Amino acid sequence: MEKELKINVLPIETPNFTFSLYSKIFSSYEKKASIYFTTINDEIVGISETKYDDFQITEFTPFLNTELTKWYLFNLIKEKCKSNSIEYVEFDNFQRCLDIPLSKDKLGKEIITITPTYINSRKLFGFILNYRFVKNENVPFSKEIQIKSLSLDQNGNENKNYYIDKYNKIVSFINKYHQYLFSFDNLKVSQSFLQIASSTLEMKKYQFGKLNINNSQFQGIKNFGPYLPINTTNYIPKICFIYRNNEKNYSYKLYHALFGKTYPTFSGMEKMFHFALNKDSVLGEGITDYSVDNIKIVIQHLKEKYPEDFIVPVLIVPWSKESASEEQEKLYFELKHLFLINNMASQFISIDKIINDNILKWSVSSLAIQIFSKLGGSPWVVIPKTSNCLIIGIGQAYQQHEDSSIKKFFSYSILTDTTGLFKGIRILANTNNKEDYAKNLAKSLKEIINRYSNNYDSFVIHTSFRISKKDIKIIKSVLDEIKENSSFNFAILRFDDTHDYLCFDTSFNSLVPLESTKVELSCRNYLVWFEGQQYGQFTIRHRIGSPIRVIIDYPKDINRERITDYLQDAINLSGANWRGFNAKSIPVSLLYAQLISHFISEFDKYNLGTINIENLMPWFL
Repeated sequence: MEKELKINVLPIETPNFTFSLYSKIFSSYEKKASIYFTTINDEIVGISETKYDDFQITEFTPFLNTELTKWYLFNLIKEKCKSNSIEYVEFDNFQRCLDIPLSKDKLGKEIITITPTYINSRKLFGFILNYRFVKNENVPFSKEIQIKSLSLDQNGNENKNYYIDKYNKIVSFINKYHQYLFSFDNLKVSQSFLQIASSTLEMKKYQFGKLNINNSQFQGIKNFGPYLPINTTNYIPKICFIYRNNEKNYSYKLYHALFGKTYPTFSGMEKMFHFALNKDSVLGEGITDYSVDNIKIVIQHLKEKYPEDFIVPVLIVPWSKESASEEQEKLYFELKHLFLINNMASQFISIDKIINDNILKWSVSSLAIQIFSKLGGSPWVVIPKTSNCLIIGIGQAYQQHEDSSIKKFFSYSILTDTTGLFKGIRILANTNNKEDYAKNLAKSLKEIINRYSNNYDSFVIHTSFRISKKDIKIIKSVLDEIKENSSFNFAILRFDDTHDYLCFDTSFNSLVPLESTKVELSCRNYLVWFEGQQYGQFTIRHRIGSPIRVIIDYPKDINRERITDYLQDAINLSGANWRGFNAKSIPVSLLYAQLISHFISEFDKYNLGTINIENLMPWFL
């Protein structure tokens, strides 16, 4: 389906405009704050708005160097702010933009960010406008801040009108400030958002027990059972409730909820996942209080009594992620780490969540999925677009000195195929030396591809926008080397969730584009909605976030059909999330990498030992 959307860009309507600046050819790049350096016609050129000795006035056309044109537009907006006494903060690091405060209070500032941009698919320059709330440094995170950020509505509930509220904030700013900020002698800037073409990829489809297919994760599991049940051939998998002695009753309540006796929202582990809860598969261990020493005793007891069985401990704890004190947060990571070094994938749940029936009845099914997956089962897979393709999701973490400089480099990969089936975790690099890191990254990537070369003919790398250009260069060189002596298909996709683009579909009251919508910014740069307005529905059931920007970094000669297939696979992988039904909609190749990165950085923060994270069940869910 193709349709026009409104993108939050005010386009420059003046065709073939020119601008004059001072320029000089240099033999090398230099660090000078007042001079912008770029490459034009294979020569290094220094550009300035003010005249210096040996600099010549030069007229430029906008398409000669699009980055230079964006720098020029950035300075135009700055000068408009100054001449009209409009407060602003400029950023000139990874991307040039201005923050203009709309209002301030004790919590922070409401901000409109203005970013010059070039939409290659339309051959147009313009300005991205986006709203955000920046909290003050000394203010703790709170519900009020979430309301200001538009994550929650005015009543403190999930903001289903997120797109409407963003639209209204930005349009209000345009109406108030356009005449002051976007009125130029030689340029005409539109007062309306740019219309841009969009199309939709296919809807996600899931496969369950006996290869049955359904569009719904929940209905598919309910009707057909899991794609791969827990292996009970060689051992009896078990869950072990761990609780403080005076809180044993909460383990009974949770057990009954998982059994399916309590809520109509979940029919039970046996009916849904074909894993029976009984005296052979369920254990209980009471402790006086939570501590590393007490949990060590529990682990030792379980290993001695059930040496051949695979056990997932389910800890009922007196804190939640949101309410945990610094001491409790530290204990959580210490216990998680302790279980991992004993090859146990643990599950934590707060007492407050068990007490609150309204929360437990909706969360018990997601809890069941996580336990089932940690026991070795596979709830569902997605129907892939590209067959015989391994997805290598690359994540990174760093250990830092007190001055924030990096003292240790750590890189790892999440391996799944295009069905979303979890294949494992592999260490790519773990070293204190920057040069060794590059060598290890290249070597490990080669080993992964060689190991799976008999099973797959395509290898696609997923990584976040935060990965360095140097690392991307290393990965490209590895793929180039392998490609010379093989017929494999390779690609690198980078995913950016920090950009400021947003599109509005005015055919829906919610203004939210359809799920699986894609917008082409250039032939290698796309906006993709991994969640969105559902087909055939006219209401939004939860807050829909911004699209993900996907950049295809490799290969240079990739065609549009293959790009579309890889984007479809990414959409599909957002449905392979085993953290719950309809859990966060980003590809699991990235989500799982983010989760592991968080655990590794926290383990390092608390000086916990190195763990072998390879070949374990998905413990990070």
